[in-house]
Amino acid sequence: MNAQRFSRLFPFGSHLCREPMPPMCELKRDVETLRAHGFNLIKLQEHWMIDEPAEEVYDFSRYEELIEHAAKLDLGVYLGLTCEQAPAWLYRKYPDCRMVGRDGRVLVYEAPTTLPADGKPGPCFDHPGVRDDQARFLSRLVKALGRFENVVLWNTWQEIGYWTEGLLGTSVCYCPYTLAHFRRWLLTALASGVTAICFWVTRAEIMAAEMNGFSLLDSVGESTPRLEEAARIGQALNRHADLFARPSTPPAAVGLLINEDNFLFCRTLSPGGEHLGYSLAGWYRLLWEEGIPVDFVSLSEPEEAPLEQYRALVLPFPLCLSEQAAARLAAYVEAGGHLICEAAPGRVNEQAFCNRGELSPTMAALFGIRQEDFTMVREPHGGARWSPRERTSGEYFDPVILAGTGPLAGHTLQAMVCLETFVAEVGEPCLLAGEAVAGVMRRLGEGQAWLLGTCAGHGAVAYRDAASRQCLLTILAHCGVTPVHSGRLLLRKRAIPGKEAWLLTNPTAEEITESLSVADWAQVEGLLGEPLAREGDRVTVTVGPLEVRVLVLSQE
Repeated sequence: MNAQRFSRLFPFGSHLCREPMPPMCELKRDVETLRAHGFNLIKLQEHWMIDEPAEEVYDFSRYEELIEHAAKLDLGVYLGLTCEQAPAWLYRKYPDCRMVGRDGRVLVYEAPTTLPADGKPGPCFDHPGVRDDQARFLSRLVKALGRFENVVLWNTWQEIGYWTEGLLGTSVCYCPYTLAHFRRWLLTALASGVTAICFWVTRAEIMAAEMNGFSLLDSVGESTPRLEEAARIGQALNRHADLFARPSTPPAAVGLLINEDNFLFCRTLSPGGEHLGYSLAGWYRLLWEEGIPVDFVSLSEPEEAPLEQYRALVLPFPLCLSEQAAARLAAYVEAGGHLICEAAPGRVNEQAFCNRGELSPTMAALFGIRQEDFTMVREPHGGARWSPRERTSGEYFDPVILAGTGPLAGHTLQAMVCLETFVAEVGEPCLLAGEAVAGVMRRLGEGQAWLLGTCAGHGAVAYRDAASRQCLLTILAHCGVTPVHSGRLLLRKRAIPGKEAWLLTNPTAEEITESLSVADWAQVEGLLGEPLAREGDRVTVTVGPLEVRVLVLSQE
């Protein structure tokens, strides 16, 4: 294999096989079919139980044969590891290596085959003996297969997750080993953009649970429309591998804040825990539909998420907030950032104790307010998507439409879930519920802090109305955030010096034709060879309903 050449390609492949494998002659023929259609990558899935049936007895011959065959065809190999399908001898060697459920039950399940679920959950890999034996096995696997130059991608955990809630009725793992090594998953944005694609699966599976589906090739035959189209896309991407095979997405202007403390607290709420998801999804949908790039930004890990790179930050349903996190947000605003915050920021702290005054002290000082009242509000039009049954008279206000004032004069915003009103001591009122202040904006130097006395994100996924949408867009505009494209098509970019890809999405049910300025670009072409009408510094593009077109622009 020409490794130097492969490093310049966009990896474009398909899963070939896992145990039990079809006949080797069929697999080799399928590898050749992929190569003939312009693919440059195959995926193989290995299984610990099969590859080390007895302790320190290994057999990697099937993979070696396929990898060698792929190398002769100048194909890269993506190797996925399935260690959850652990060998039986491991459980005998370490009787205490089984995972423990939330309720304290020891899970005795052992996967004798790949299905269901690739052997998940497997043994507890926080167990020191299991970890050592796994490391020994992986070292031997890498020594055997890593010598092949065309093994270009190692997936050390096939489909990350244990899936025990659905398989075994409990979450894992609560054994002493896991509790001693517990680490939080950090939720961050994948802002770089996709840099490789691998399809599931080349030919239809031979195992009953997933037979005759989810494949590029049917169970018989050497081609399908799916394979042909996938090959066409892969070949097009590799004509511009310099653009697509590297992180090339421009930085987003807006960050959606996620907070591990708040997530864990909201999971304990019944009812009410779903509001964080509603609000987060609503803000994301609003920004996506308006063509405003957005990242998910962790508020829990300061070293991983530099807030200052974002023009605006949105804090959805911020019921639980530590003073440390609040101080980060205050410092961001004081340094010139723009914060948009929903109701009740820091009503409880990270230890789930209520703050006096019903707000984070740091957030109250940032916005220059104190809480006056807090009441639940009924959903518009008599709906019941998220509201529990009213327990006492007066627990809910009737639906409320907030009136804009000051910087939001002339706008309205539908209140969702709750209505929080304030005494504005320093902050400037921007929303009113009758005579009461239901939103404030405070300027700190070049920065702005916006506090909305309701859950505005909900309105982007339910009971959507144009007036509320325009109100939120006006707030974003005050923060210096506007769509990257003024037309009806949604525009995302991949960019390197002297070259860009414009990904144009039509989210509507009708065809859209737009004229785009390409004044700074010498060459413009459709990624898939579609005809373009260019007149001077403008190009006309037509995108069908729910379709995507990609333009590649270069200065040479």
